[in-house]
Amino acid sequence: MVLKQTKQIKSNEIPIPIHSSPKQKNQKVFSPKTPILQNFVFLRHKKNQKNIKQSVKKKHPQNIASNQISEKNFFSKDNVRLQVWILIILSIVLYFNTLFYDYTLDDLLMITGNEYTTQGLKWEGGVKEILFSDALSGFLGKNKNLLPGGRYRPLSQLCFSFEYELFGENPFVGHLINVLLYSLTSVLVFLLLRKLFKPNPKKTWLLSIPFLAALLFVAHPLHTEVVANIKGRDELFSLFFNVLLINFSIDYIRKKKIKYLILLPFIFFLGILSKENTLTFLAVIPLTLFVFTKAKIKDYVLVISGLSLGLIAYFILRYQALGFLMNSVPNYELLNSPFMDVEKLGKSKYATLFFTYAVYLKLMFFPHPLTHDYYPYHIELTTWSNPVSIISIIIYVALIVYAIRKIWKKDIIAYGILFYLIVFSIASNILVNIGAFMNERFIFIALLGFTIVIAYLISEKLILLFKDEKTYKRFATVLVLLIILAFSIKTISRNCTWKDDFTLFTTDVKTSVNSVKCNTSAAGMLINKSQKEKNIILKNKNLNQSITYLKHALDIHPKYVAAWILLGNAYSALDNYELARYYYDNALKLSHLNKDALNNMLYVAQTTAKNKDYPVAIKSYKTLIRLVPKNFDYQYDLASIYLDLNKVDTSIIILNNILAADSNFYKAYSKLGEIYGKYLKDIDVSYYYLLLAYEINPNDVSTLENLGIVHGMKGNYQKSLEHFDMALKFEPNNFRIYVNIGSTYQNMGKLNKAKEYFAKAEELKSKQ
Repeated sequence: MVLKQTKQIKSNEIPIPIHSSPKQKNQKVFSPKTPILQNFVFLRHKKNQKNIKQSVKKKHPQNIASNQISEKNFFSKDNVRLQVWILIILSIVLYFNTLFYDYTLDDLLMITGNEYTTQGLKWEGGVKEILFSDALSGFLGKNKNLLPGGRYRPLSQLCFSFEYELFGENPFVGHLINVLLYSLTSVLVFLLLRKLFKPNPKKTWLLSIPFLAALLFVAHPLHTEVVANIKGRDELFSLFFNVLLINFSIDYIRKKKIKYLILLPFIFFLGILSKENTLTFLAVIPLTLFVFTKAKIKDYVLVISGLSLGLIAYFILRYQALGFLMNSVPNYELLNSPFMDVEKLGKSKYATLFFTYAVYLKLMFFPHPLTHDYYPYHIELTTWSNPVSIISIIIYVALIVYAIRKIWKKDIIAYGILFYLIVFSIASNILVNIGAFMNERFIFIALLGFTIVIAYLISEKLILLFKDEKTYKRFATVLVLLIILAFSIKTISRNCTWKDDFTLFTTDVKTSVNSVKCNTSAAGMLINKSQKEKNIILKNKNLNQSITYLKHALDIHPKYVAAWILLGNAYSALDNYELARYYYDNALKLSHLNKDALNNMLYVAQTTAKNKDYPVAIKSYKTLIRLVPKNFDYQYDLASIYLDLNKVDTSIIILNNILAADSNFYKAYSKLGEIYGKYLKDIDVSYYYLLLAYEINPNDVSTLENLGIVHGMKGNYQKSLEHFDMALKFEPNNFRIYVNIGSTYQNMGKLNKAKEYFAKAEELKSKQ
C-alpha cells in the first residue's frame, strides 16, 4: 500500500515518492540527483501542482481569481495582439474627426485643381501625364519647374486619380484612406521594432521599447499635417514602403531566403515613386543591419545591390518624365527660394538653418504652437550672433560626435540619432532647396528615430534613477500615460484647424504672423467669404481684415504679385475701383502678363465704364492697351468710352488705328458706321462702313441692328425689318431691337403692329 502524506505539500517543495515494496538486500537506492529520477520527480511535481490548484479552485474559486490578479499585473504579459489593437484604435481615434473635413492646402495642387488627376483613369491627358510629367505640372502647366530638382511623385497622384475615377470629388474617401494607411503603417512600425528589439520578460509591455516607440510615434502631434492633409499620402506611402524595406532586409539576413532579396528592388522603387526621401534609406538600411543583425559583407553587398536595381529603374523613369535627373532652375520668387536675399540683408543662411533645426528639436519635445506655414518670414533670417543658432550647432555637433563614437558599439541612442539625421538630411535645405525654411511634414519619418531614443531612455535608463523597480514602473507608467494623453489632446485639437482652407489659414495666420504666404492666404479666404456674406457689416469687416493682412504681407515682401492682386480684389469688392486699379497696376508692373491681374483690370475698366466713372475706366484701358497692344477689343472699348464723352474725333482716330493694324476687325467698321450715322448724320458713309462690317461677319447683332436703322432712315422700311428680324434670331430677348421694329412699323403707319412690338419691348425690359 501507499502511505498517506502527513503534511500538505508546499508549492516550493519537491515531493519524493515512497515505495511500499519490501526492502531487498541489494536494492539500489535512487538519489534525486539521478537524471532519470530528476525527470520523474519533475513530472510528479507538475502533476501534484496541478491537482492542488484544481482542488483549491473547486473549494475557493473567488480566492484563486483574486490571487491571480494580484500575482500577475495587467501589463506583465507580452500580449502582441492587444498592443496592435491599442495602436490601431488610438490612431483612428486621433484622426477620426478628419474624415468629415474638406480638401485643404496642397490638395488643390494635387487633386481638385490638377487637370491630370481629375481625368481619373483616362490614359491620354491623365495617367500618362502623371507618369511622364513633373508633379506640379498638372496644376501649373507644362515646363514650369518652380523648384530646383523638380518634383516627381507619381504613386500618390495615381492613387488620387483612382479615387477620382470611382468617387469624384469626395474628400471623405481621401481622408479615410489616409487614416487607415496611417493606422496600418503604425502597426508595421511596431512589428518592425519588435523584430529589432528582443522582448524583455522583465519589462511590462507598456514600457517595452517597441510598443513605447510606436505609441509615441502614433500620438505625436507633428504628424497632423501628413494625415489631415490628403496630399500627405506621399509621406504615408513612403513610410509604409520604407518600413517594409527594413523588415525584408532583416528577414533576408536572418532567414537567408532569396524571396526577401527579390522583393527589395520593387519595394524601394515604389518608395521613391512615393517621395524622394526614400533615397535616404540607402544609408538607413545598412545602418540598421549593422546595429541589429550579424550581417556579413556579402549580405550588405546583396542588399544594397537589390536596392540599387530599384534606384536605377526610378532614375530611368524620372529622366523620361522630366528630361533631367536634377535641374538648377533659377528662382526669383522669395516663397520658393527663402534664402534668396540672405546676403543682401546681411544675414547668414547656415545660422538660419541651425535656428530651424533648433525649432525642430523643440517641436519634437514640445509640439506647440503648430502651423502649416513656415515660409518667409515666420522663420526670420538670422546671423551667428543669435544664441539659439549657436546652441543648436553645439547640440547637433554633440549628437553627431556621440553617434559616430557609439555606433560601433551598436548603441541604441546612437542609432536613433543617426536614423533621424540621415532621413532628415534630404529636407535640411543643405543638399537641395526645398522651397521653405522648414515644415512639420519634413520630419514625419525622421521622427521615428526620436521616438526610439525616448522609448529606450524610458525603458532602459530611467530605472537607474530609482532605488527599486516597483517605484520605477509606477513612475514610468504614469509618465508615459501623461505624455500620450497630452500628445493626443494636442493632436485632436490641432486636427480641428484642418477642417477647411478658411479655418486653416485664418487660424494659422495668428501663429505665422510674419509669413507672407499665410497672411495672403488668410486674406484670400476672407475675400471669398465676403462674397457670400449678405450682411453688409460682416462683409465689410471681412474685407477690411483681408486688407490688413495683405498690406502686412506686402510690407514683408513688396514683390509678391498674388498679394497685390488680392488687395485689388478687396478694394474692388468695396467698390473702390480707383484703388483696385492702382493695386492691379502694381501687380502688372511686376508680372506684365499675369492673367488674373489682366482680367481683374478689365473688370474694373468695364464696371467703371458702365458706372460712367470714365477717368478710372480710361486709365484702366490704357494700361491694358499698353501691355497687350494687339488686343483690339481693349482699344474698341476705349473708343466707345470717348464716344460717350462726345469726343467723336478721338474715337474715330482709335478705330482707324485698329483698322490700320487689322483690316478684318469688323467691330471697328460697325462702330464707325454708328458714329457717322448717329453723330455725324452722314448716312452714306455710315452705310459704307456697316456693309464692310456685314461682309466680314453677317451674324453680328450690332451691325444688323445699325443696318436696319440706316435703311429706315433711308425710307427702305422693308429692308430695315429684314435686318431687325435677322438680329432677333441671334438675340430674341433684346428689347432694343423690338423698340426699333416698333418704330419702323410706326413710320410705316402700322400702329397696331407698332403697339405690339412696343409692348413686347416693355415686357422684356421689365425682366432685365
